[in-house]
Amino acid sequence: DLVECKAAVLAAKENCDLPIILSLSFEGNGRTFMGVDAVTATVAASSWGIDAFGVNCSVGPDTLLPIIKTIAEYTDLPIIAQPTQDYLLLLTAKPFIRLMRHLSQKQPNFFLTQELT
Repeated sequence: DLVECKAAVLAAKENCDLPIILSLSFEGNGRTFMGVDAVTATVAASSWGIDAFGVNCSVGPDTLLPIIKTIAEYTDLPIIAQPTQDYLLLLTAKPFIRLMRHLSQKQPNFFLTQELT
């Protein structure tokens, strides 16, 4: 999936001047469907000149938290975190605050997106 991601980034750069935000889905084992770990994905994606990087809609917040922390260790890009919508209701205030504190220390430009339905 990194080859496809890089191709998409290059195509976007060649055809527009919009910010490029790349996110990957990670499974419960901490890897993408194609077996790429968060460190490899982050280092590769960060070298492509994208504007933000992160994770999307594969698992819930508890499973994504270690992946997000890993991403924060390996990039200075803004990070996107979008857990599966069904899990959003399970993220209470205290875990959310802990996540934001951790990421704000490592990543001042951190931001979250969520799907609007």
